[in-house]
Amino acid sequence: MFGLDPSIGDSQIKISAAAKAGGKDYATLTREEYQSYRTKLFNTALNIDYLAKYVRYLLDRKNRYLGISSTGLLSDPNAMAVIATEYNRGETDTALVDAKPNKYGFEIVSLLVEGSPLYAIFDTKLNGEDKKIGEYLDSKKGMISKSIEDSSRDYKKRMGKYAAGFGTVIASLGALYWMRSRKNDPPIVKSVSASNQV
Repeated sequence: MFGLDPSIGDSQIKISAAAKAGGKDYATLTREEYQSYRTKLFNTALNIDYLAKYVRYLLDRKNRYLGISSTGLLSDPNAMAVIATEYNRGETDTALVDAKPNKYGFEIVSLLVEGSPLYAIFDTKLNGEDKKIGEYLDSKKGMISKSIEDSSRDYKKRMGKYAAGFGTVIASLGALYWMRSRKNDPPIVKSVSASNQV
């Protein structure tokens, strides 16, 4: 395609996700459509609108929570955790019973308990759902610990690959610099013979 599928704007939504939310296939976007999505995603209101559309897309798949209302979603912390996970790492075709939240999914859900940064946005609209969320998180402590370990391991693995790639780039640039600098210097043999002539 165009090589890059960056995460853009306040919601850090990928162009491919926005395209999917808009009913388009990222792989078939024209250059003009790609640029249009990119431009739209830098607009805060449109960025958040695409986020909401993409979350609705993730929810309404047959293997997820087809037709669930916003109230139903707020009262189902596992649904929120699963969808946040898929927003973070991409959609999967697993059956709902096999869909497991990752660290990101649990973190998003934890933002809705009393005292958290997002809690004030919902205020009384949560109608006690935050207590249900707290109970859910308490019941998933083992799974949360495992997701943190998995995330840490994946991060180290990714950083190892990046470090190896970065090391290769640095070594290559160093070699190019050395070769270029040697090209501008007189050869060592001439330098030695020139100093012998003095």
